[in-house]
Amino acid sequence: MSKKLKSNLEIIWQIDENGVEFIYARDLQKFLGYKSWRTFETVIKKAIISCESNGNPSVDHFAGVGNMINIGKTAKR
Repeated sequence: MSKKLKSNLEIIWQIDENGVEFIYARDLQKFLGYKSWRTFETVIKKAIISCESNGNPSVDHFAGVGNMINIGKTAKR
């Protein structure tokens, strides 16, 4: 990975309370320039299939996490 790309990824990189590093898919979607979640979700699903096809358990690399989003003045989904 190029030094510049790694530096830019650090903007969206997260670390949880246990020191585990991760990136939210929605942040990565924007970072990679995908405008539609539906399009990017297809990419994620292909990555999961590829991970499993190579003998790696996808649960070790992909976590199903949901964030609440604002859909109105006070409503969230």
